[in-house]
Amino acid sequence: MDFNELIRTRRSVRKYKDIKIDDELLNEIVKAGLLAPTSKNLKSSEVIIVTDKGTIKKLAKARINSQAFTETAAAILVVIADKEKTSAYIEDASNTAMLMLLEAENLGLGACWIQLLGRTGINDLDSNQYVKDILNVPTNYDAVLMIDLGYKDMDPRAYTDSDINMERLHREEF
Repeated sequence: MDFNELIRTRRSVRKYKDIKIDDELLNEIVKAGLLAPTSKNLKSSEVIIVTDKGTIKKLAKARINSQAFTETAAAILVVIADKEKTSAYIEDASNTAMLMLLEAENLGLGACWIQLLGRTGINDLDSNQYVKDILNVPTNYDAVLMIDLGYKDMDPRAYTDSDINMERLHREEF
């Protein structure tokens, strides 16, 4: 698949088939993310792969509005970042996530980005802290986001040029 096709077909998927993802595929997706550009090449972001169904069920409660579809994911990639390494740790984690989302699509898997920072989950708990507690993440890290992964049980249409709002493009100045 060429890059233009890849970025147009990558859509958020919120319904997954009950099929395990091979560790080899998960590793390929994470490798893509770990190659992401980072601020000053400090590589502040890291990834935790979660495939245990019990842990996935707990992580699904990190965000109230995503619980139902997160529970059906075959895996969750939790992107954490060392906030003491750089002030750009959120950007680093976002770059890591974007490359993993593209690689998941490239490998035929569905995925959905779930923001954790500044969000709440079950019982109004802070999503970041909730995930950190479940996964034993050190205090100098934030759990920035999660990516649900699975084999698609829905087929969202690819983007076309008509979906692009060119009013968002500015040249030379706003």
